[in-house]
Amino acid sequence: MIKVTADGTYITQTALTLRNPATSYERCDTVQRPVLQAALFDADYMSAVVLAVALVKLFCRFLAQISANETGYVSEADIIKRGRKINSFAAESMLIISSAIHLAKSQLLSHQVNPDHLDRMWICLKVNALA
Repeated sequence: MIKVTADGTYITQTALTLRNPATSYERCDTVQRPVLQAALFDADYMSAVVLAVALVKLFCRFLAQISANETGYVSEADIIKRGRKINSFAAESMLIISSAIHLAKSQLLSHQVNPDHLDRMWICLKVNALA
């Protein structure tokens, strides 16, 4: 969504970015992180688990949609194209899940992450890899 600020400049606003309440004339020395990343660093790790589960569900629905679109004869080029789409989607979702797991195991967080959260994300990663 594109908005116009008071000084006439254009800004974009998405669900993944934080809006700075300060005006454009003020300097802010704090680091502005995306919403999900800020939640992870603020000890709200359940959002990463929810994201992992949502990615697995989305991938399963994507597979179902791809297989439902097959009707009759399918050429070899279409099979290769479909395989590339599936692999690309799986790789991107697995990258997001594995990055969240890596952050949880790193020493960047000031708190310990619940082992159940890690187990759930590992299961989501394995389901995505095996699908």
